[in-house]
Amino acid sequence: MSAESSGAQRRDDGTAAVLDADLAGHRGYAAIVREAIAALADTGEVFTPDDVARRCAELAPDHPGPHRAQLIGAVFNGAVQSGLVEVVGHERSRRRNRNRGHQNRYQGTLDPRIVGARLILAGDPAVSNAETARRTGLSVHRVATIRRSLGLPPARHRKQLDDAPRTAKHQRAAESTTSTHKEN
Repeated sequence: MSAESSGAQRRDDGTAAVLDADLAGHRGYAAIVREAIAALADTGEVFTPDDVARRCAELAPDHPGPHRAQLIGAVFNGAVQSGLVEVVGHERSRRRNRNRGHQNRYQGTLDPRIVGARLILAGDPAVSNAETARRTGLSVHRVATIRRSLGLPPARHRKQLDDAPRTAKHQRAAESTTSTHKEN
């Protein structure tokens, strides 16, 4: 394993740990952050995590806030990976508790394939990743990442409704299995 892949793996593991911890019953702030990011991304304007924190306070004024300071960054990481937003610059935070720390500036993506996938999944969360990928031209992996960034549960694989083989290779294998059973 290279140093780059192990660093990426540690980042992804850390992001997953922060998001998993947010699933405890008394928390749930990640859903509020996702909603705020999606709303700001849809405006097409440039925004920062400071703007998201303000928007979260407007959306849920009675909520005590994130359980860990890294939660907003973890949700942003998922939004960038899914293509919902893209980094367009950098600046210093103006929030007092961030002590003028570095933060990225983001803007909602204008890629119509990603927007289409978001609309498909939001309209029918039961649609498979493969079907969404086929309809939008995105990879199945990218669709799965978009599904996670929207806070949707993982897609379940659809069972084949018929026993028909999918390819000529499967057809030959099915025929040889059938003929072997007839001989015995």
